[in-house]
Amino acid sequence: MTKQQRKSSARTRAGALAATGLIASSAAAAGLGTIAMTPAGAATATKFYACYSSRTHLLSDLTATVAPKCGSGTTRVTWNGAGPQGAKGAKGSQGAEGKAGAQGNQGNQGAQGGAGIQGAQGAQGFQGAQGAQGFQGAQGATGAAGSAGPGEQVFSASGSYSYTVPTGVRELQVEIWGAGGGGGGAGNTGTDGGGGGAGGLVTVLIPVTSGTSCTGSVGAGNNGGNGNGVGGNGNASSIACGSTTVTADGGGGGGAGGASLDGVGGAGGGFSVGNGIPLATTDGGVGGGGGTSGVVGGGDGGGYYYFANTDAGVGAAPGGNGTDVGSGGGGGGGVGGARPGGNGANGLVLITPVTS
Repeated sequence: MTKQQRKSSARTRAGALAATGLIASSAAAAGLGTIAMTPAGAATATKFYACYSSRTHLLSDLTATVAPKCGSGTTRVTWNGAGPQGAKGAKGSQGAEGKAGAQGNQGNQGAQGGAGIQGAQGAQGFQGAQGAQGFQGAQGATGAAGSAGPGEQVFSASGSYSYTVPTGVRELQVEIWGAGGGGGGAGNTGTDGGGGGAGGLVTVLIPVTSGTSCTGSVGAGNNGGNGNGVGGNGNASSIACGSTTVTADGGGGGGAGGASLDGVGGAGGGFSVGNGIPLATTDGGVGGGGGTSGVVGGGDGGGYYYFANTDAGVGAAPGGNGTDVGSGGGGGGGVGGARPGGNGANGLVLITPVTS
């Protein structure tokens, strides 16, 4: 190691010794402890000198005036003493919160609190046993007479109609007649025209609700045929209430007298009950064929089983018109040349409310 390196090492060790307080101890042993402090009011720190032995690790010749001349085996070291007291430092941050103290003694009992809110109502109790039946009271006075119940309604004019179910009515009894067909006209050769057929008849019960609007139509009877002409078919009558539709078909027109043969009678009308409950049904009577009334004229108009062909005029000159509901017209008579057949009668709808 060179001399310069040894000096540097010595300074380093001296600095270390100063850090551990050894220098201060050596100064005290030498009687120089008082010079380690810088006098109050001094502008700069005091500089100290000493000789350091690397063999004994002790300082000698400690002074604060002039650097000493160190002998063989020692190294001169120097350091600064403490400077003047600095200004007061800034306040440090607050320390961590201390541990909780021991629990204090129990306090005195507090005053009684106010009354609490009223609780909810309890559940209803079980019903008590039924009491004994009381004595029957005296009969009350007779009440006023009620208003008249809904009566039947007749629709006889041909064309459409409407009907509103009255209050308290749960069923309708409906009778429907189809219109009669016209009688056939007589032929030019003296043959007779056939009578028109009667319309169908049906009677049903229809379940309904009060206030329901029912609609339908009354069939119109058709005209008789002119000379050598067939009679027109009668039109159907109907009613529709809710999902139920009931129809009575019109009767067929009578056939015209031909060159050598009399005209045939028109067919009777049929019926359809839909969702209704049928009570009575019948097809219309078939019109009489030409010549059935003898030499005086055409066939009778068709009727019903309980009218027995009495509801249409006999096919005389000119042919008779149907007079009763749904009857067919009479055929034209063949005597005296071509004659027109009679007209068929209109149909009809009869509605009777049922309240019980």
